[in-house]
Amino acid sequence: MTTTIIKNPLGQHTAVIRFDSTSTIQASQLANGSETVTGFDITKILCSTSGNVSFARGANTLLTIYAGSVDWDLSAHGIKMSVYNAANLVITVTTGGSGFVEVVKYTTPFLT
Repeated sequence: MTTTIIKNPLGQHTAVIRFDSTSTIQASQLANGSETVTGFDITKILCSTSGNVSFARGANTLLTIYAGSVDWDLSAHGIKMSVYNAANLVITVTTGGSGFVEVVKYTTPFLT
């Protein structure tokens, strides 16, 4: 299977990324219609792996999950992972893994 991006499932400025293999997500892939996405923050990670899954922004590894499952809902605590938010999101899956990443995106024009 390939990486799937679901645009605006939770409102105008959201996207959900479904993955089961190594993927690179560019801000432009999250655009809906005529909007331009200038960056995006991670608000939730839900995944399971028998090996490991790493999340990086550009060349900066932010998080690695080793053999197990995680349901990390940052937005439930009023926070988001916004470091390097203009860089590509690189998801590296080693020895099996799949999951979802929920993001909030910054767009122009910023429609409400």
